[in-house]
Amino acid sequence: MLTDLRAINNVIQPMGSLHPGIPLPSLIPKGIIVINLKDCFFTIPLQENGREKFVFTVPTLNNSQPVRRYQWRVLPQGMLNSPTLCQHFVQQPLEIICKKFSQSLVYRYMGDILLPDSNKETLECMFEIVKDVLSCWGLQIAPEKIQRGDSINYLGYKIDLQRIRPQKVPIRRDHYQTLNSLQKLLGEISQSQTIIGVEAHGLKHLKMVLKGDTSVQKAELYAILMVLMDFTEPLNIVTDSQYAERVVLHIEPAEFIPDDTELTLLFIQLQETIRNRNNLIYITHIRSHTGLPGSLAQGNDEIDRLLIGSVLEASEFHRKHHVNSKGLKKDFSITWQQVKEIVRNCPTCSFYNQTPLPADCNPKGIQRNEVWQMDVFHFAEFGNLKYVHHTIDKFSGFHWATALNSEKADSVIVHLLEVMAVMGIPAQIKTDNAPGYVSTKLEQSFKYYKACHWYTTQAVVERSNRTLKEMLHRQD
Repeated sequence: MLTDLRAINNVIQPMGSLHPGIPLPSLIPKGIIVINLKDCFFTIPLQENGREKFVFTVPTLNNSQPVRRYQWRVLPQGMLNSPTLCQHFVQQPLEIICKKFSQSLVYRYMGDILLPDSNKETLECMFEIVKDVLSCWGLQIAPEKIQRGDSINYLGYKIDLQRIRPQKVPIRRDHYQTLNSLQKLLGEISQSQTIIGVEAHGLKHLKMVLKGDTSVQKAELYAILMVLMDFTEPLNIVTDSQYAERVVLHIEPAEFIPDDTELTLLFIQLQETIRNRNNLIYITHIRSHTGLPGSLAQGNDEIDRLLIGSVLEASEFHRKHHVNSKGLKKDFSITWQQVKEIVRNCPTCSFYNQTPLPADCNPKGIQRNEVWQMDVFHFAEFGNLKYVHHTIDKFSGFHWATALNSEKADSVIVHLLEVMAVMGIPAQIKTDNAPGYVSTKLEQSFKYYKACHWYTTQAVVERSNRTLKEMLHRQD
């Protein structure tokens, strides 16, 4: 239930947070138990003489009967100092645990508590005592949120046996229409800011995302403003934007409420430019790209040809030199979409370039040794060593090939050990379902090195197999 506590927050002196930031669970022992306090605010009682300050009224339908009034007996959500009081209250029983287990660490932030200890028996003993002490203080543990094992999540971090890494924090860009969705958004922003380690001023790009998409209409108004500032003689303006036409027609006598928004500043600048003109202007609206004859349509076609000229020059340049997308974008003033379309339509380059992947698709991983692909191909010229085991790191593009005398599991393990000695241990390995890859012996090796094994398509490594074969044939 949401209660309006703004009047109380205006007269309360802020106590400040007892936690300068979210704790970083690094350099902790392997044994970990994470617990979460259930309804933490609603289990912390208010003092008797303070409850009358938090009285609220529940109205009735159409005033059909007298209203009922209630008062908060527990810590209300929405009060300015509720998080600080919660931290102070939870800290008191945990100090008893810290004194009893002086050699152990206890991480706590609001209702999230992490108990680490390398000794399993000590960890279990500490966990049982924590449950008893918290219960004596009226704090309840949510049993469904107790985490144990080798992989747990704590305050935005994923803790494994060998590493600690941030969880994926997706920042949604849809429309927020409820209080709950806005609260989730604020949590996502706060969590990502802490993990990345940047100050508030460093989140400029994130604020731009929250600000919303930019409008083409403002760019059209800027174009009209630049024309009016460059040409002081009588002027005719033809635009295909009905919005820009109406703004110019009605902006001279308009009054604006002063603020610092970009659109208001643009309106004021456009208004002052029109008021200071000595010559007349005429603006009209047409529908562009209709195909109808006339001088206006002819002028619109000439402008389109001027814009398309850069695309034609870039296409001709690529046909001669076959430069990649980055080179074309650097040398010609065209968009990324046009650059990719030129390279994609080239019959020579399209043979080597893969089909672009859809947005938000990242099959290569975000760092080296995250995703490997492994396969075997035959090269008869090697004789008994004709089975070439080939592995590629999809992020870095690093290749490693080993010529062996079979494609069974033993040979796969030999190749795998050679690759790991050079490249390190991967997080995921993708192979096909050949007999050598589905054996129990190989699966035990993957489990020993804690590498996830997936049976999936091998487009990248199979394409690399063909390239490697071509290079070997050229050596002859």
